[in-house]
Amino acid sequence: MITQDEIVALAKRFAANEAGRKYTQSSWDELERYVVPYRGRMFQSETTEGSVEWDKYNHYDDTAVIAAQTLSASMHGSILPRLQWFNLRFKNETLQDNNDFSDWLSDSAKRVYNAIENSNFSLEADEMFIDITGFGHGFQSSESGGDDDQELSFSMIPLKESFFEEDENGNPRHFFRKLMWTPTKLVSKFGYENLPDTIQKKYDHATNPDERIPVIFCIFPRDEAKDADTSKSLTPDARPWGHVYFTETGKEKLGEEGGYYEHPIYSVRWRKVSGSQWGHGPGHICLGDIKQLNQHRLMRTRAVEKAIDPANLTTQRGLLSTLDLGPRGLTVVRDMDSLKPYEGRANFQISTEEIMLLRESIKQAFRTDQLELKESPAMTATEAEIRFELMQRLLGPTLGRIKVDWLDKVVYNVFKIEQRAGRLLPMPKGLEEIDPDIDIEYVGAMATAQKSQLSNDMLQWASAMAELANAYPVMKHVVNAEALGREMGRLKSIPEKVINGKDEVKKKVSEEQKLAAQQSMLAQAQAEGEANKAVGEGQAAMNAAQGAMM
Repeated sequence: MITQDEIVALAKRFAANEAGRKYTQSSWDELERYVVPYRGRMFQSETTEGSVEWDKYNHYDDTAVIAAQTLSASMHGSILPRLQWFNLRFKNETLQDNNDFSDWLSDSAKRVYNAIENSNFSLEADEMFIDITGFGHGFQSSESGGDDDQELSFSMIPLKESFFEEDENGNPRHFFRKLMWTPTKLVSKFGYENLPDTIQKKYDHATNPDERIPVIFCIFPRDEAKDADTSKSLTPDARPWGHVYFTETGKEKLGEEGGYYEHPIYSVRWRKVSGSQWGHGPGHICLGDIKQLNQHRLMRTRAVEKAIDPANLTTQRGLLSTLDLGPRGLTVVRDMDSLKPYEGRANFQISTEEIMLLRESIKQAFRTDQLELKESPAMTATEAEIRFELMQRLLGPTLGRIKVDWLDKVVYNVFKIEQRAGRLLPMPKGLEEIDPDIDIEYVGAMATAQKSQLSNDMLQWASAMAELANAYPVMKHVVNAEALGREMGRLKSIPEKVINGKDEVKKKVSEEQKLAAQQSMLAQAQAEGEANKAVGEGQAAMNAAQGAMM
């Protein structure tokens, strides 16, 4: 079990992470104001409910907000459609060719997908796409990592609450979450008797029920258990990853130490800056344009106000009463020509052109020009497919990071959870001893678009070989037709159960060859019989002719 000294050491780690992140938070605060409102409130202490400032982050133009939402929604629909968006395959292709093995893996993929789909993953995934599109970094947790029988649940972690140290592969090793909880919430979470005296007194007296106490949640590695067999049920303190709650101020442990089989935190980045563990996104790239656009809109708003309700000019002695510009107002002047409106010389055309240029630049940064398909409303299916594939290529590098940082880990973790809980079919005989490596293949619109070009190239190449074979017969031996068919089926995400394995193909080819040989022998025998019959008839005719001559 974790000791007090270890909790103090974890608290020092958290303090160092919190201090080091202050240099990154300044850009997040501006991104929240202009791109993703109400997603973080980075610099609010929120010690009470009244400290939450709902009207603090105002802006004057929604171009970046709408562009980020459009990109986020498009990525969500393209990567995670409302159909099974991944398949499982053996990395060893010889195992994939075994029908029993591939059928088991295909069934396991369906069960894993159903477990994910029946959870709140899709709902929380939408929040994840918003964070990585707006801030360039997002965190999600799978709360079922602790107990096999616990319902699978995912949760988005606000960026401002998240602190982590990465390992050599860029994955979270130590993860900290700073929570601001009321005494009532702490009693509900841990129980009154499991809380230190300081919190019990705050709960008993309740002089300020909205007061929030800083609590640190930490996930840390247990090096002594890193080689534990996670395919079996383990007690929480014997699992490779531990977790603990403690107060930031007093370093007092709250509740009992827990554990996870797999690290339950997914740290997802749009792009990663060399030398930094934090990600950056489209908003970072065009933040200057976004701020300039908002400033232009503010200046234009003020100029419009002046044009609609201009200021008035008068001489020093021209006004004899208070200026009254209200309905039926009366103003006394010395001379009618001594009071006149001030006509500003604002150039709204230049302002409009500048605003349009800035908006176009922001939309390009968020790929909105590729997503809206606005140039051709009567676009054909082929044109739409080409435009869609172009958008996928532009987001291809980001898709790769999303897969590695997030989706691969989600599928792997859920697979292990379902396997430990006995919700997968038993492995076929002979497979369990192998302990095979399993690969994840994505079949969403974005992943399919990336593979469609290769599939089309393969088909065109095979067609070209078939045409050349007419003039050069040797060409027909160049194409491995069976391998070509299997690879195209994989690229098109054709279910394994409708593709015959290699043994089945060999069996059918052998049967066809035997049938062809039998038909050939039958045809040959029939031809020989007809030939013998013809010879016999000829001989009989010859004998008859000779008898007539005698």
